[in-house]
Amino acid sequence: MIAPHEEQARKNHRGQSLSQLNGRGGVHAAQAVAILEDRPETDMSVIDANMRLVELWVEFEKTRAASTPSNAA
Repeated sequence: MIAPHEEQARKNHRGQSLSQLNGRGGVHAAQAVAILEDRPETDMSVIDANMRLVELWVEFEKTRAASTPSNAA
């Protein structure tokens, strides 16, 4: 879900790759939201960030499900 946003992660984190960020303990929810929305990080409460992550995950899963061939006969 986050891999396609590598460039934004680098912009937001002084050139660090997602792999490097992961090796350093990852990013917190607000940082992840900013990366996924391809924008600079802004102040966001932990609750708002986690709620937005859930929304983004649901959108991602719907898109993924729509692009996966059905096994129904």
